[in-house]
Amino acid sequence: MKIKLGVIILCCLAVYTFSCSESEQGKTGKDPSVTKYVYKKWWRLRPFLVKDKWGYRTKGRKKVIIPPQFEFAELFCEGLARIKIGGKEAYINVTGKIISELLFERVFPYSEGLAAVKVVDRLGFIVFRSRYGYIDITGELVIKPEYDVGFDFADGLAAVRIGDMFGYISKTGEMMIEPQFIWAETFSEGRAAVMIEDKYGYIDRTGEIVIEPRFIWADPFSEGLASVNVGGKWGYIDKTGKITIEPEFDWACPFWKGKAMVRIKGRQQYIDNPSADNKGK
Repeated sequence: MKIKLGVIILCCLAVYTFSCSESEQGKTGKDPSVTKYVYKKWWRLRPFLVKDKWGYRTKGRKKVIIPPQFEFAELFCEGLARIKIGGKEAYINVTGKIISELLFERVFPYSEGLAAVKVVDRLGFIVFRSRYGYIDITGELVIKPEYDVGFDFADGLAAVRIGDMFGYISKTGEMMIEPQFIWAETFSEGRAAVMIEDKYGYIDRTGEIVIEPRFIWADPFSEGLASVNVGGKWGYIDKTGKITIEPEFDWACPFWKGKAMVRIKGRQQYIDNPSADNKGK
C-alpha cells in the first residue's frame, strides 16, 4: 500500500504541474510596481533560497521579484503561491502580498476557486483541536472552519468529516450529503469512492450508492474508468461497476491521456484505456 500511495502522489504531481499551464491567467489584480512581464508570465517565477529564507525570481532572467523572506515557498499556480511565514501558511500574489488577513496552520491547493485551510486551537504546544474551513481566491474565509477534515472541491462538492463520519458540502457550506461514510474521496466524473463498513463503493452527487461497496480500495474515475483493488490485486471498472480490465496488477494509477501506469510481476509499464470515454482525449 505504501508503494501505491507513492505512485499516486507522483501522478498527482504530474497533473498539478500541467494544470498550471502557460495559457492560464492569474486572478489577483494588478499592481503598478510589478512589471507587465511578471503578470503575463507568472509561471516563470521560481522560488530560490538564500540562507534559510525563500523568495522568487524570474526563470532565466534571474531577476529578483520577491525578496527572500519565507520559511518555504511553492511554485505559482494561477497567479498564487503557497508560503510559510512566522510558522503559519498563506497564499501570496505575484507582488509578494499575502492575500488573506488571516494566517493558517496549513493551506491547501485551490480547486474550483476555493482552498481548504486548517486552523488549530492550541494552548502553547498543546493542540486541542484542528478545524478546516475554506477561503476564496481573494483570501476571504467563506466557509467557517468547523470541520474535522476538509478535502478539495470537485463537481461542486467537497468531502468533509464531522466526528467520525464523512459527508459532502456545497461551495456555500451547505451539507448536501449527510455524514455517513467511514471515508470519502473527492468526486470525479460524477462519482466518488466512499467506504461503508470495510469496503469501498461509489456514490453519485445525490449521495445514492451507484456501485455497491465490494472493493478493498477504490480510486477516483478518470477517462471513464477507475482503478480498484479486488482480493489484493488492482484492475479497472467502468461507471456501472463492471470490471473492464481484470485485477492482475500490484498497483495501478488512474488513466491520463489514454494511458495508465501499472506494476505487474515486479515490472512497471503503461497500459491503454479501452474505454469509449477516452476517445478524442
